[in-house]
Amino acid sequence: MSKASPAIIELNDTGIVCHHGEQQILSPGYALLTKQGVTTGSAARARAWLEPQHSFNQYWHQLSMAPLSAHNTHARHYADLAYAQLQQLHFEAGAPKEIIFSIPGSFNHEQLAILLGLAKACGLEVTGLVDSAVCALASKHLEITNNLDIKNAVHLDIHLHNAVLTTLTCDSSDNLTVQHSVPHIRRAEVFTLTGLGLKSLEDAWVQTIAKRFIGEYRYDPLHTATGEQALRDQLSDWLLALETASEITISLATPNGQLQLGMTRTNFIEAIQEKLEALSRAAIRTVTEHADNTSLLLSHRVAALPGIDALLPGAFSLAADSVIAGCRAHQATITNFQEQVLVTALPFGKTSNKSDKPLSKNILSNKMEATHLLYQHQAYRINHGLILRPHKDGLIIQPLDPQDSHPKNSHPKNNNPDEIYLLKDDESLRLSTRQTVDCCGDSNALKAGDTLTVNNGDEQNPTHDSRLELIQVL
Repeated sequence: MSKASPAIIELNDTGIVCHHGEQQILSPGYALLTKQGVTTGSAARARAWLEPQHSFNQYWHQLSMAPLSAHNTHARHYADLAYAQLQQLHFEAGAPKEIIFSIPGSFNHEQLAILLGLAKACGLEVTGLVDSAVCALASKHLEITNNLDIKNAVHLDIHLHNAVLTTLTCDSSDNLTVQHSVPHIRRAEVFTLTGLGLKSLEDAWVQTIAKRFIGEYRYDPLHTATGEQALRDQLSDWLLALETASEITISLATPNGQLQLGMTRTNFIEAIQEKLEALSRAAIRTVTEHADNTSLLLSHRVAALPGIDALLPGAFSLAADSVIAGCRAHQATITNFQEQVLVTALPFGKTSNKSDKPLSKNILSNKMEATHLLYQHQAYRINHGLILRPHKDGLIIQPLDPQDSHPKNSHPKNNNPDEIYLLKDDESLRLSTRQTVDCCGDSNALKAGDTLTVNNGDEQNPTHDSRLELIQVL
């Protein structure tokens, strides 16, 4: 029996795509806190404006341990919400064992470390991490070159709260062996355009439609949560209709009956004109400054924005499945290494085989020097060392003062017997404690991939979430 293919998740919070086998799940980056737990995806968005105090949509954009504004026993911070959505996707996809993540270039190293921790907590083995822009272009190179002579490229995508511009170089002069000297694409730079996300565009469209209802019917759909939710729920359908029509009739159920408006494509374009122009200016500037013979490539999300075609007439639109197709075509390359690697370059022009290697990478390895300690989905940079203080709800982790000398095989000065120390010197990272700590690894030479489990000595009430993992983030 052949090994099952890993699931692929394309992380874009306008609609996270989970592809596994014959099924594909689309889940927007919305979460809703309830007494029963955390609801995510379309079900959460369907109540986002009915229960705004318990609704969240920033948790992928700002993936971190930042505390939530609403107190809930099921979630304390943004990472818990992201974890809940991954759990839901994992369940809906049929509980795959392995997964490949396609990551936007705006993700930083700390967020990647948190993502790995979340996936592990879901019982998923991450077999590949790849940059979304690289993957999207690698999957479509042959189609593109039928029309364009690409030497360099700029990829533009849009998320809920920002847009991402990625510059890419296309050549065949990297560290490839002669027998595999095929063209390849490599990520060069990433620019995040804050405030130019789909959420801000939707807000502008909603305001425009509400003003029209006020003007024609003296009814403000934004005056009530039910009215706004109803308007938001239909917005995507109206935008879809405008892709093939210059004018549509929108209908909204209200306490005064069914109200209708005639809206044109021009109405929708004018509502977001300033943001469209800012987006296009940034794209054109990046293309101009990147290199000669640079082509602009738009994700299907950007290409669907009304009015963008007039501002960026020379841009090439990528298919909606370009990232997933790129992951499938280059799966062997992406998963080639045993370490967890963020692949930022891929060969293209052919389907890769198992002898291909990623051409550029940022390593998050489980076999090398540890740079961070992962605990409860948060990565703590080790630097000179860390102090772990047991607490009734878990552990409090703080950086070690570099002035606190700690010669090899000794404890730090004035150490508290309840504290646990990770001590970093020029030679190694070691554990120093008088507490009971189960260590999977050499406690005097800790490496990435080693784990620590803190035992507070109370079998009836063990330390909350006391398992920690050492990881490397370069």
